[in-house]
Amino acid sequence: MENKIDLILLKLNDLDSKTDVTNNNVALLSSTIEELKNENTCLRQQVHLLEDRIDYLENQSRRNNVIFYNVEEHEKETWETTESNVRQIIHKEYGMQIHDTEVERAHRLGPNNNTTRPIIVKFNHFKVKDIIIKQAYKLKNTPFSVSHDFSKSVLQKRSLLKPYLIKSKELGHRAHLQYEKLAINGRKFTIEDLHSKGVTSPNDLGKLFTKVSSSSNINEIITRSKSDSKRLEQ
Repeated sequence: MENKIDLILLKLNDLDSKTDVTNNNVALLSSTIEELKNENTCLRQQVHLLEDRIDYLENQSRRNNVIFYNVEEHEKETWETTESNVRQIIHKEYGMQIHDTEVERAHRLGPNNNTTRPIIVKFNHFKVKDIIIKQAYKLKNTPFSVSHDFSKSVLQKRSLLKPYLIKSKELGHRAHLQYEKLAINGRKFTIEDLHSKGVTSPNDLGKLFTKVSSSSNINEIITRSKSDSKRLEQ
């Protein structure tokens, strides 16, 4: 009987030892998993930073580009005639003389599928591109239009912000898209900024304007208070 009890106790001790080993292994695995999670988070952050950097460099390389739309396309058109057509449009509509030395390259975008393809033009100087974009209103009564040449990432962000832009203007606020941000009454917001302020749809913009208005009122009160204090001191 005692031998059986000793055998049972021995087995129990053996089980306890195995349990301890298992617990230690589980703890070690948990620690390893936690380390891998932290490493993965760090790698994700680095990848995100690299993606932002690549996107920034891509947009910098597009900085002098302008896209022209609705410029009639002719059969067997060469890049020389494409460039010449653009320079003629700029001369006629903007009243600017663009020499061939001002244009690095000009060509149609996309495959030829019997539609009028846009023309992308890279100017040698940013100032020329800036004038073309800022004075785009001169094309108002023509079939032509122009736009920036942004990266895919920036275009996606601008696309998300466009409904907010439209709604802001409907509400009577000064608003426009600036790069990948929405400028409203002088303040700039990314789509993430809007969401963090509880503005998850254009119909929520009232919340943002209330906050902006309250902030403006506070600043106005502070300014008036300082002004009153100065008058009293005088």
